[in-house]
Amino acid sequence: MLLTITACGGDEDTDNVIKQVQLEKTGVNTLIQSSTDQNTIYQVSVLNPSREATKVQLSVYTQEELNNYNQQNKTNYQLLPEDAYSLPETTVSFTNGEEKKTVRFTLNTDILVSHIKEQGKDPQYCLPIKLNVQNQYVIYVIKLSDIDDILKPEEQIITFNIVNSEGELITDETEFIISQIRTDFNAYVPKTEQTLTGGIYTMPAATQETALAITVVTKNYNPKKIELNLPQTTETIKIELEPRSGTRIMSYNILDGWGHNQDNIDAFTEWVQRFDPDIIMFCELNNNQAGIKHDEDLLALSQKWGHNYAVVLKDWGYPTGISSRYEITDIEKIQIEGMDGYRVHGFIEAQCNNLMLYACHLSSQWGPLREKEAAYIADRAKLHSYAFVAGDMNTDSPFDRDILTPSTWPSKTGRSDNSIEYTVVPKFTDAGLKDVFIESTKAFKASFSFGKDLANSNITGLRLDQAYATPALSELCDFADILNTKYTRGASDHFPGLYHIQEFK
Repeated sequence: MLLTITACGGDEDTDNVIKQVQLEKTGVNTLIQSSTDQNTIYQVSVLNPSREATKVQLSVYTQEELNNYNQQNKTNYQLLPEDAYSLPETTVSFTNGEEKKTVRFTLNTDILVSHIKEQGKDPQYCLPIKLNVQNQYVIYVIKLSDIDDILKPEEQIITFNIVNSEGELITDETEFIISQIRTDFNAYVPKTEQTLTGGIYTMPAATQETALAITVVTKNYNPKKIELNLPQTTETIKIELEPRSGTRIMSYNILDGWGHNQDNIDAFTEWVQRFDPDIIMFCELNNNQAGIKHDEDLLALSQKWGHNYAVVLKDWGYPTGISSRYEITDIEKIQIEGMDGYRVHGFIEAQCNNLMLYACHLSSQWGPLREKEAAYIADRAKLHSYAFVAGDMNTDSPFDRDILTPSTWPSKTGRSDNSIEYTVVPKFTDAGLKDVFIESTKAFKASFSFGKDLANSNITGLRLDQAYATPALSELCDFADILNTKYTRGASDHFPGLYHIQEFK
């Protein structure tokens, strides 16, 4: 940017040529620019009215000269730091006939801004230039138009780098989900979610220490969850993912067979491919209307998300189901006898990728029937080294009661006090099975929300959807989370669970 500065000149002395030379502009002049401007060139014009050959010198005020000026004029200017400007030409030579010469100086805005930030205030920097004749001078006062923005404290930023074992950023499409602890409940609630394609996520640092859980899921690497206290200062946090191995399992109550609605099925298909489970254990593959009645019906859908094997419990009511990219064998479709007229949904027992799976949905009608079902499933599961039990258990867990903030349970759960029950979960744990989510968390997380916004409402929700593993398998489960995301909050009244089992033989 070129700026010609013009103003009235000083007194003339026609007796001496050199005394006639004067600055075109004298006194105090304000140069206004933005902190975002690059190096800016300004012009200083020197006049030679006699047009006779002569030579004069330009120089910058010394600190003493500026102090004297400030004292006389009651100002408080400070010399512009030497590294913030350059004045390469200090000798001005006129030949016969030349009336005007221009000298340039450059203002380095970046360096000026750094000096202002160091001082934490605007010190009224100036560049006072003088001629060695007639007391000619011009003081350029530098004024930045956005000084208030400059003086604001710099925002502290936390950067998360999603990297591989070589420390390289992972550029695969990655689901990055942050949950935050509500300290009044000690419960994780949704904070933010992003689909990353460059391996980097940034967010402001906390104004106070904040507990977070961060879940990272991408197709070609194993999922990972970390729990941390968000720093209050700028920091870079690396989340290293391991190449994909082992088995990724999802458990999901999809609500009435996706409502037998093709748009809902299409939305699920698009969403689930981003999480790419190897196995999905379904609840509520409802088929009381035209819909999913047979294994082939679920298979026709599951092939769209990359699963070439599928099994459905029954052709009526509220069946469970399994779809998988691995062969499903040793299938048993089991419905134990109900009690006092109350129905059971039943469960599937099946072998898949060296795991014995139990896709279950305990009775929604009566506690004693849930106890009976849970005991029956647990007795079968404990006979296997690597058994995984998952589904909608329709019951409360004493683990959740113990992990929530005291006095939260049961008044803030969203369930009435007299409906809380602790008799079902011990059927699994007494058989030696481990609650894999509880094994991997320091805070409660709901899988059922009563349709409430858990981040702001006065209830915690419930963890009706649970997953249990035999001891040997539990040790291999290195990831467990409940996916409370924008999609899942609208797709069903339950949130899915996602789990990862390390590779074993």
